[in-house]
Amino acid sequence: MKRILILILLLATVMALTASEGGHAEAAAHHFDWFAFIARILNAVMLFGGLFWLLRKPIAQMLGDKSLQVRHDMECHEAKMQQSETELLQLEERLAKLADEILVLKSQATEQGKIEKNRLQEVGKTESIRLLQMTEAEIDRRFTSAIKELKTRVADLTIQQFTQDFLGSANAGLHQRFIDRNIAMTGESLEGNQSR
Repeated sequence: MKRILILILLLATVMALTASEGGHAEAAAHHFDWFAFIARILNAVMLFGGLFWLLRKPIAQMLGDKSLQVRHDMECHEAKMQQSETELLQLEERLAKLADEILVLKSQATEQGKIEKNRLQEVGKTESIRLLQMTEAEIDRRFTSAIKELKTRVADLTIQQFTQDFLGSANAGLHQRFIDRNIAMTGESLEGNQSR
């Protein structure tokens, strides 16, 4: 409020000085008017002095705030820069360690690969032994079955051949005696079963 009042007084003074110059315009055409010259100088001094007096604190405050803001921004940028440098150093250390880690991982992978290879070879050997045993058992089973089949076939062929030879060499009388004998044997066995 005080500043506004001072500004109004300065403007009124400037207007009063300007108005006083209007009456001396005719005389000014013939000679140099020192009073008007001094009035203009005083007018300018009062105008710029009043503006300086009114605006010095806000401008000083604004420049101080701006200076603090710039200083704060510079400090923040320096802190970020230091943090970035620290992170860069950490990343470089990690990269240096990464080569060592890769070597360790490769050696571990190689070792695990050897262990897995040995395990798979053992499993393969065990499985091949199991398959070989199963194959041998299947071969034995089929061999035994084939022998039984062969014996059965030989017995059938032998009986067939015997029957053909017997029938071919047997005459009707021999055939009748064979039938009678079988009937007698059957009768005896039936009688033995009934008496029991």
